[in-house]
Amino acid sequence: MSDFPRKGYYTTKQLQLDLENWSKVLVPEVVTLFGGEPLIHPELFECIKIIRTYWPNCVIRLITNGLLLDRYKVDDWYSISNFEMQISYHRQQDHKKLNNLVKKICQPSKWKVTKNKKTYVFMTLENQKQNFKIWLSHFKDFVPPYDFSEGRPKPCNSNPAQAHGICGSPNTPVLLNGKIYKCPPVGNLINMLGSWLDYQGLTPGDNIKEFISNIGSPESVCSGCPDNTDSAYDHFDPKNVPLAKTKML
Repeated sequence: MSDFPRKGYYTTKQLQLDLENWSKVLVPEVVTLFGGEPLIHPELFECIKIIRTYWPNCVIRLITNGLLLDRYKVDDWYSISNFEMQISYHRQQDHKKLNNLVKKICQPSKWKVTKNKKTYVFMTLENQKQNFKIWLSHFKDFVPPYDFSEGRPKPCNSNPAQAHGICGSPNTPVLLNGKIYKCPPVGNLINMLGSWLDYQGLTPGDNIKEFISNIGSPESVCSGCPDNTDSAYDHFDPKNVPLAKTKML
């Protein structure tokens, strides 16, 4: 939603145009808002309203680092029907703050709590009455997409199946400025990858059935990302994820 790494935001005007076109050919079960960081979007709830207009029955999922949750009213989250929030814990020094923010959100009503130490989602909180779910997740180790060894992204030319096997978003197509892409990295970085593979994303008039059938499966475009974890870095190490000051616009 913050349209990283581009300047500005995914505007509500562009979002409405995109969903007006894509809602004619797609009915997704889940629509995810991520970034960048979606909580810095100045019209976040207007974006949610637009999504609900075109896809009234989908689950709306928000993926956030949670650090700006205190800038929103708790009641705002309860106003969204069929809603999930995934809060990603990155910096260890932020964990106490995030725990307190989650407790604040959960205070108005009763929640079912499920703990799991074996997966990156270490706790699930579910409010069945409000149809509202919160996932708490640890992203300790991160494998950057593409090869950034020279400062700008370039394809790794790796084994597509092996790269897909360690992918952090293997089942997550992304809609960006009118087109749908195989995954968030290729959609966000397409303008920086040049003519590699001549990959341009799909429009509503393209072969959507074939695209859907390949969701969750490796394709040639997956060769752009690493097929091993040698480049992984520790998100819990402060020097790897420095704290930046962010203003709400």
